[in-house]
Amino acid sequence: MRLMSYDVLAKHASVEERDILIHKYRWSLLTMGIISGMLGAVPTFFWATSALALVLFPLVSFVALWIYSVIFVFAALWFAHFLLSALKALRQEELDKSLTIESRVIDAELPYHG
Repeated sequence: MRLMSYDVLAKHASVEERDILIHKYRWSLLTMGIISGMLGAVPTFFWATSALALVLFPLVSFVALWIYSVIFVFAALWFAHFLLSALKALRQEELDKSLTIESRVIDAELPYHG
């Protein structure tokens, strides 16, 4: 979670923005990290449970490396999409706050010069 979050936000966000996003979305990012880690264990599970993996070692190793690569790319794109969308929303929210001018309406009677 921390590694992927830092990698995505290192070039695009300031330190303050990165800290805000990681704190604000820590549970979502942790869930994404756990799911990505569990997906990364799928090829290992295949290696460990299949006797056929020993017989077809060259083919199985190629497929396993390909699956590892696909899962890594999927996780990187998932984190990038999520965090860059969150960064865009954070910056839009900060922009809206800075452009909002608080106005006070004073209820006063104007003098009559009649």
